[in-house]
Amino acid sequence: MLWAWAKRRHPEKSKSWITKKYWHRMGSRNWVFSTGMNNLKLFSDTKIVRHPKVKLDKNPYLDVEYFDLRKAKISLCKKANTSSNKVMNA
Repeated sequence: MLWAWAKRRHPEKSKSWITKKYWHRMGSRNWVFSTGMNNLKLFSDTKIVRHPKVKLDKNPYLDVEYFDLRKAKISLCKKANTSSNKVMNA
């Protein structure tokens, strides 16, 4: 898909010119699509986030305390993950 975009954007340029312009080496990875300051993120760089299952005997209309507590825990986990990612990316 990226190759098709690059060929459409530069129809008169050669294959080697397009690869030199958009695909680079970053660390131990080869063929990383990047344009100057921006790099394409890989799916393997994304952390897997597991969500706690909802208890089957809880009703969102009757057990408001349970769902409020659950929402607070999930938001705390999200904030902790995003702040640690910002530190790691900096």
